[in-house]
Amino acid sequence: MSLFGRKNEDRRKDSGPSRDILLDTTPAAATVSAPEAGGEGAEQETQLGRDCRIFGKLGIGGNFRIAGVVEGEIDGDGVVSVQAGAVVNARIRARIVLIDGEVTADIEASERVEIGRSGRLRGNVAAAALVVHEGAWFEGNCSMTGSRPAVAPAPAADPVEKAVVAAKLTALPAR
Repeated sequence: MSLFGRKNEDRRKDSGPSRDILLDTTPAAATVSAPEAGGEGAEQETQLGRDCRIFGKLGIGGNFRIAGVVEGEIDGDGVVSVQAGAVVNARIRARIVLIDGEVTADIEASERVEIGRSGRLRGNVAAAALVVHEGAWFEGNCSMTGSRPAVAPAPAADPVEKAVVAAKLTALPAR
């Protein structure tokens, strides 16, 4: 019997060991999500469904929403969002990482990592900001990176004011 013009003998029975898969994330292959779809400033969003499993290196342009299973490496320049029920075991690099699922990873985020109420993160975080919501779970180390807002030093207290405060403290009656 043939399928699509091929004989059974011609079909490969086993492709051997797993190979890296290159995902096409062009707008035709991805879901586009924006305030005005197709409008100026629209960001591309790639989605991985609940029934999908990917093993290997992923390079994502735009945002990436994960509802399935990913193992390997994720390099993105936008927002990587791990949905509730998703499982990720990978090294993640992105601008922002949002976690509502289960993640075992070393994460580098240029802006922030946010662990939602249902999120579980085991691994190391290097980010400019880390947000851990009530109910979230985090086990690992965090290193704050990136530029930090300049904090003005507290003004030095006037020596006369220091003396007045010290005098008031010593003049209080003993209890």
